[in-house]
Amino acid sequence: MKHLPALFLLAVFTAACTSTDEQGNQTVHFHPGGEIGAMLAELNANYYSQTYVRIEGTCASACTMHIHNMKNGLVCVDRDAKMMFHGSTHPLGFFDGNDAPGKDRADSLVAQTYPENLRRWYWDEGRFDGTITTFTGAELYAMDPDYIVLCD
Repeated sequence: MKHLPALFLLAVFTAACTSTDEQGNQTVHFHPGGEIGAMLAELNANYYSQTYVRIEGTCASACTMHIHNMKNGLVCVDRDAKMMFHGSTHPLGFFDGNDAPGKDRADSLVAQTYPENLRRWYWDEGRFDGTITTFTGAELYAMDPDYIVLCD
């Protein structure tokens, strides 16, 4: 697990790199995340179309919400993939102290897509202090082995 300043990494992320095979299945090589509502829509679309997603590179921010579809057998993560977590941010910057309820609502939407142990870590630790915490796929599996699916 590594911690990096969130603003620095968010500034570096510019575009997602995901490939799609002939069957419509996706491989995430690099995904910087994005807006929570857009990711929830993508998760629903993948579920209804039964699109399989393999995370083999870096999956940051809202991209980590793909974990939700592991329970449906539609997502796996490589052991060495980098999954990068941070608390919700406002589109114009971090939530300030005056909008704690807004941050709690946004963080709750994200947390609901995670399995129990990861959700607990995120709610208690991962959503605070403006840093990004990175777990490998193997570390996530160790945290929630009954939920996290490692790719073959």
